[in-house]
Amino acid sequence: LKKEPKYQESLPFLYAKMAVAYSKTAQHDNALSYYRLLEQIFKDDGEKLCQIKMKIADIYYDTYKFDMAKGVYIGIVTSSYAKANGLMSAYLKLLNIAEEKNAPDAEIADYFTKAMKLTDNITQTTLLAEFYFKYALYNDDIDEVEKARQYYKKCVEIDNTSANKFLSSSYSNLAELALEDENKNDAITYYQNAFNADKASYNNEGAYDTATRLALLYKNVNNDKAVEYYKTALEYAQNSNDEFYIISASLNLGDFYYEIRRNEQSLKYYLYANNFASKTSKENSDKIKARLHDIKLRLGEANYNNLVNTMGNNG
Repeated sequence: LKKEPKYQESLPFLYAKMAVAYSKTAQHDNALSYYRLLEQIFKDDGEKLCQIKMKIADIYYDTYKFDMAKGVYIGIVTSSYAKANGLMSAYLKLLNIAEEKNAPDAEIADYFTKAMKLTDNITQTTLLAEFYFKYALYNDDIDEVEKARQYYKKCVEIDNTSANKFLSSSYSNLAELALEDENKNDAITYYQNAFNADKASYNNEGAYDTATRLALLYKNVNNDKAVEYYKTALEYAQNSNDEFYIISASLNLGDFYYEIRRNEQSLKYYLYANNFASKTSKENSDKIKARLHDIKLRLGEANYNNLVNTMGNNG
């Protein structure tokens, strides 16, 4: 059977299937052995060889063998067979490793410089979006604000759909830069765009965060809008099933109502947060208890107890 032509022709397909199957079941050594076999089969096919080496490097990367991964990625970017997309993929991983390993600034700058030269030839928008975001973040960190702003905008312009994993983060960072410039209107617009991106990608944690930020910006300016976004933040916190987010969103609503002296509404959300007190840290539990104590003093004990019973909560 092994000598039959059809068997030999099917080997690459079989090896690839086995490599993927072993990768999915975290049997990384077996996966690597099949990728090594594929390396030999496609040693003269530059495009496929690059793809296989990327798979090998990615296994090392995903299993935190960063030095081994780096060696393979360096081999790819210094090769003669890798095309622009493959080179960019390797540079993006090298940048991740550099961040993990606290690499020298000169090494990081060199990766960005070389990757930047590839951008005109990149055909995968996901690669460009990731590179633009990373380059914007890099410039943000070194206080090159205008360049950071330029590349956050490039990131959202290259792909303004949920396929762009960096869309919400780019909009949020643009909002932060606008706030630094005391441009509140632009900040609100960018955060609204970030919220829409999180909503479209079903990112409950991200939607919670951006809705909260919008509520804070509208607070004391447009209280109706502030309430709307605080309630939206709670909705997405509930969708996330994360007790910390649920408690935070509930306390934010309670605090907002407390400040505008909507005492019954304030109590309602403090009591809701208290439902999760046993599932959270002592610090958060103490925050809830302190707020319930404050609202009890404001309402008076008799009124407080009556409202608690009416709301169907034992305090």
